[in-house]
Amino acid sequence: MKHLIFVRHGQTSWNENQRFQGQFDIPLNPIGQEQAAAAGKNLSHIHFDLIVNSGLSRAAQTAAAVQAEQQENVPIQIDPDWREMAFGRWEGLTYKEIKAQFPHELSNWESDMDQPPAGGEGLTAVFDRVGLALERLKKRSEQTICVVAHGGSLQLCVCHLLGLPPTCFWQFKLANGAISEVKLYPAGAIIERLNDQPDIRD
Repeated sequence: MKHLIFVRHGQTSWNENQRFQGQFDIPLNPIGQEQAAAAGKNLSHIHFDLIVNSGLSRAAQTAAAVQAEQQENVPIQIDPDWREMAFGRWEGLTYKEIKAQFPHELSNWESDMDQPPAGGEGLTAVFDRVGLALERLKKRSEQTICVVAHGGSLQLCVCHLLGLPPTCFWQFKLANGAISEVKLYPAGAIIERLNDQPDIRD
Protein backbone atom coordinates (compact mmCIF):
# COMPACT_ATOMS: atom_id res chain seq x y z
CA MET A 1 0.00 0.00 0.00
CA LYS A 2 1.22 3.49 -0.87
CA HIS A 3 -0.07 6.54 0.96
CA LEU A 4 -0.34 9.75 -1.09
CA ILE A 5 -1.30 13.18 0.21
CA PHE A 6 -2.12 15.89 -2.34
CA VAL A 7 -2.06 19.57 -1.40
CA ARG A 8 -3.12 22.41 -3.65
CA HIS A 9 -0.90 25.44 -3.20
CA GLY A 10 -2.12 28.40 -1.17
CA GLN A 11 -3.77 31.45 -2.66
CA THR A 12 -1.94 33.96 -4.87
CA SER A 13 -2.98 37.46 -5.88
CA TRP A 14 -4.00 36.07 -9.27
CA ASN A 15 -6.22 33.45 -7.61
CA GLU A 16 -7.77 36.22 -5.57
CA ASN A 17 -8.47 38.31 -8.69
CA GLN A 18 -9.58 35.29 -10.75
CA ARG A 19 -6.82 35.59 -13.31
CA PHE A 20 -5.74 32.62 -15.44
CA GLN A 21 -2.49 31.63 -13.79
CA GLY A 22 -1.25 28.61 -15.68
CA GLN A 23 2.51 28.23 -15.47
CA PHE A 24 3.29 31.88 -14.78
CA ASP A 25 5.33 31.94 -11.59
CA ILE A 26 3.32 33.82 -8.96
CA PRO A 27 4.17 33.62 -5.22
CA LEU A 28 1.69 33.14 -2.41
CA ASN A 29 -0.12 36.18 -1.05
CA PRO A 30 -0.56 36.62 2.75
CA ILE A 31 -3.72 34.49 2.81
CA GLY A 32 -1.92 31.83 0.77
CA GLN A 33 0.92 31.78 3.29
CA GLU A 34 -1.61 31.22 6.08
CA GLN A 35 -3.26 28.42 4.08
CA ALA A 36 0.11 26.76 3.49
CA ALA A 37 0.96 26.96 7.19
CA ALA A 38 -2.46 25.52 8.10
CA ALA A 39 -1.96 22.61 5.67
CA GLY A 40 1.44 21.90 7.23
CA LYS A 41 -0.03 21.84 10.74
CA ASN A 42 -2.93 19.64 9.61
CA LEU A 43 -0.46 17.12 8.19
CA SER A 44 2.11 17.27 11.00
CA HIS A 45 0.94 13.93 12.43
CA ILE A 46 1.84 12.13 9.19
CA HIS A 47 5.49 11.26 8.62
CA PHE A 48 6.37 11.83 4.97
CA ASP A 49 9.18 9.96 3.28
CA LEU A 50 9.22 12.50 0.43
CA ILE A 51 7.60 15.78 -0.57
CA VAL A 52 7.19 16.51 -4.29
CA ASN A 53 6.23 19.86 -5.78
CA SER A 54 5.86 21.31 -9.27
CA GLY A 55 8.73 23.78 -8.93
CA LEU A 56 6.58 26.89 -9.33
CA SER A 57 6.95 29.35 -6.43
CA ARG A 58 3.43 28.95 -5.10
CA ALA A 59 3.82 25.17 -4.87
CA ALA A 60 7.39 25.36 -3.56
CA GLN A 61 6.37 27.78 -0.78
CA THR A 62 3.48 25.53 0.22
CA ALA A 63 5.74 22.46 0.19
CA ALA A 64 8.23 24.27 2.43
CA ALA A 65 5.42 25.01 4.91
CA VAL A 66 4.49 21.32 4.96
CA GLN A 67 8.14 20.34 5.43
CA ALA A 68 8.55 22.81 8.31
CA GLU A 69 5.93 20.95 10.38
CA GLN A 70 7.60 17.56 9.98
CA GLN A 71 9.58 16.09 12.88
CA GLU A 72 12.48 15.24 10.58
CA ASN A 73 14.00 17.01 7.58
CA VAL A 74 11.99 15.39 4.78
CA PRO A 75 13.55 15.68 1.31
CA ILE A 76 11.79 17.79 -1.30
CA GLN A 77 11.89 16.88 -4.98
CA ILE A 78 10.76 18.98 -7.95
CA ASP A 79 8.76 17.35 -10.73
CA PRO A 80 7.57 19.85 -13.36
CA ASP A 81 5.03 17.36 -14.72
CA TRP A 82 2.83 18.40 -11.76
CA ARG A 83 2.61 21.98 -13.06
CA GLU A 84 -0.69 23.60 -13.91
CA MET A 85 -2.06 23.56 -17.45
CA ALA A 86 -0.30 26.23 -19.50
CA PHE A 87 -2.66 28.90 -20.80
CA GLY A 88 -0.17 30.64 -23.06
CA ARG A 89 -1.13 34.21 -23.90
CA TRP A 90 -4.17 34.06 -21.62
CA GLU A 91 -2.04 33.94 -18.48
CA GLY A 92 -2.59 37.00 -16.31
CA LEU A 93 -5.99 37.76 -17.84
CA THR A 94 -9.45 37.37 -16.34
CA TYR A 95 -12.17 35.42 -18.14
CA LYS A 96 -13.85 38.69 -19.08
CA GLU A 97 -10.60 40.03 -20.59
CA ILE A 98 -10.02 36.81 -22.53
CA LYS A 99 -13.56 36.91 -23.91
CA ALA A 100 -13.03 40.49 -25.06
CA GLN A 101 -9.57 39.96 -26.58
CA PHE A 102 -9.72 36.37 -27.89
CA PRO A 103 -13.41 35.47 -28.39
CA HIS A 104 -12.87 32.94 -31.18
CA GLU A 105 -9.99 31.24 -29.37
CA LEU A 106 -12.04 31.05 -26.16
CA SER A 107 -15.05 29.61 -27.98
CA ASN A 108 -12.90 26.89 -29.53
CA TRP A 109 -11.35 26.01 -26.17
CA GLU A 110 -14.69 25.89 -24.37
CA SER A 111 -16.07 23.48 -26.97
CA ASP A 112 -12.89 21.36 -27.02
CA MET A 113 -10.14 21.82 -24.43
CA ASP A 114 -7.71 20.09 -26.77
CA GLN A 115 -7.80 23.34 -28.77
CA PRO A 116 -5.66 25.46 -26.41
CA PRO A 117 -4.88 29.16 -26.69
CA ALA A 118 -1.67 30.19 -28.47
CA GLY A 119 1.26 28.96 -26.39
CA GLY A 120 -0.99 26.82 -24.18
CA GLU A 121 -1.55 23.11 -23.60
CA GLY A 122 -4.44 20.88 -24.54
CA LEU A 123 -6.30 18.95 -21.85
CA THR A 124 -5.12 15.53 -23.09
CA ALA A 125 -1.47 16.62 -23.03
CA VAL A 126 -1.78 17.74 -19.40
CA PHE A 127 -3.67 14.56 -18.47
CA ASP A 128 -0.89 12.47 -20.03
CA ARG A 129 1.97 14.23 -18.26
CA VAL A 130 0.17 14.07 -14.90
CA GLY A 131 -0.35 10.36 -15.55
CA LEU A 132 3.39 9.92 -16.08
CA ALA A 133 4.13 11.79 -12.85
CA LEU A 134 1.67 9.59 -10.95
CA GLU A 135 3.19 6.41 -12.38
CA ARG A 136 6.64 7.55 -11.26
CA LEU A 137 5.31 7.98 -7.74
CA LYS A 138 3.83 4.49 -7.77
CA LYS A 139 7.23 3.04 -8.67
CA ARG A 140 9.16 4.88 -5.96
CA SER A 141 10.32 3.04 -2.87
CA GLU A 142 8.95 5.72 -0.54
CA GLN A 143 5.59 4.72 0.90
CA THR A 144 4.18 8.01 2.22
CA ILE A 145 4.50 10.90 -0.22
CA CYS A 146 3.11 14.43 -0.22
CA VAL A 147 2.54 16.09 -3.60
CA VAL A 148 2.06 19.87 -3.65
CA ALA A 149 0.68 20.99 -6.98
CA HIS A 150 -2.14 22.88 -8.72
CA GLY A 151 -5.89 22.73 -9.11
CA GLY A 152 -5.91 21.49 -12.69
CA SER A 153 -3.11 18.94 -12.36
CA LEU A 154 -4.51 17.51 -9.12
CA GLN A 155 -8.07 17.30 -10.47
CA LEU A 156 -6.71 15.40 -13.48
CA CYS A 157 -4.81 13.16 -11.06
CA VAL A 158 -8.13 12.30 -9.39
CA CYS A 159 -9.46 11.32 -12.83
CA HIS A 160 -6.49 8.98 -13.29
CA LEU A 161 -7.00 7.43 -9.85
CA LEU A 162 -10.69 6.78 -10.50
CA GLY A 163 -10.30 5.66 -14.12
CA LEU A 164 -12.24 8.65 -15.45
CA PRO A 165 -11.61 10.53 -18.71
CA PRO A 166 -9.88 13.92 -18.43
CA THR A 167 -13.08 15.74 -19.41
CA CYS A 168 -14.42 14.90 -15.93
CA PHE A 169 -11.76 17.00 -14.20
CA TRP A 170 -14.13 19.94 -13.68
CA GLN A 171 -16.35 17.75 -11.47
CA PHE A 172 -13.78 17.90 -8.65
CA LYS A 173 -13.23 21.17 -6.81
CA LEU A 174 -9.90 21.57 -5.03
CA ALA A 175 -9.57 24.88 -3.19
CA ASN A 176 -6.35 26.73 -2.40
CA GLY A 177 -4.61 25.01 0.50
CA ALA A 178 -6.93 21.99 0.35
CA ILE A 179 -5.74 18.50 1.24
CA SER A 180 -6.73 15.22 -0.42
CA GLU A 181 -5.64 11.80 0.77
CA VAL A 182 -5.36 8.56 -1.20
CA LYS A 183 -4.37 4.98 -0.37
CA LEU A 184 -3.11 2.98 -3.35
CA TYR A 185 -3.60 -0.78 -3.35
CA PRO A 186 -2.92 -3.33 -6.10
CA ALA A 187 -6.66 -3.43 -6.84
CA GLY A 188 -6.96 0.35 -7.11
CA ALA A 189 -7.18 3.64 -5.22
CA ILE A 190 -9.26 4.57 -2.20
CA ILE A 191 -9.83 8.30 -1.75
CA GLU A 192 -10.01 8.89 2.00
CA ARG A 193 -10.52 12.66 1.86
CA LEU A 194 -10.96 15.22 -0.89
CA ASN A 195 -10.78 19.03 -0.82
CA ASP A 196 -10.33 19.19 2.96
CA GLN A 197 -9.62 22.84 3.77
CA PRO A 198 -7.83 23.39 7.10
CA ASP A 199 -9.07 26.43 9.03
CA ILE A 200 -6.42 29.16 8.86
CA ARG A 201 -7.75 30.55 12.17
CA ASP A 202 -6.64 27.45 14.10
